[in-house]
Amino acid sequence: MKLIICWSSNKGIAFHHRRVSRDAAVIADIETLLCGKNLLIHPSSLALFDGSNIALTCQESFLSDAGAEDFVFVESDAYLPFEDDIDQIISYNWNRDYPADTYFRMDLSAFEQTESVAFAGHSHENIQRDIWTRA
Repeated sequence: MKLIICWSSNKGIAFHHRRVSRDAAVIADIETLLCGKNLLIHPSSLALFDGSNIALTCQESFLSDAGAEDFVFVESDAYLPFEDDIDQIISYNWNRDYPADTYFRMDLSAFEQTESVAFAGHSHENIQRDIWTRA
């Protein structure tokens, strides 16, 4: 599975079950990255993709339903039981520290950073997309 996740510079992903941030440029970049492929999401993430042309599968069981080639978007640590199924991580990193109580906790030592692209967002001056592939 290919995990798509956003985190702040301290790897915070959520605070009181709310996303640390959102940026329309990230959604546009995800749309380009997917090239028409389907994205599996949790119902709580649906509002982020409102108005996008991304083909979505939105259901509570999105992680357990994901196959090896599927893209999933997460905003919590629900991915942790599926760590062994994740072959690629696509991270969007903000250049700020936000308050967080949920952090990205996977050990990236089994992954190789294969791509890094910086771009300007709408609400963030600098956003970096990194792609990590299981070695």
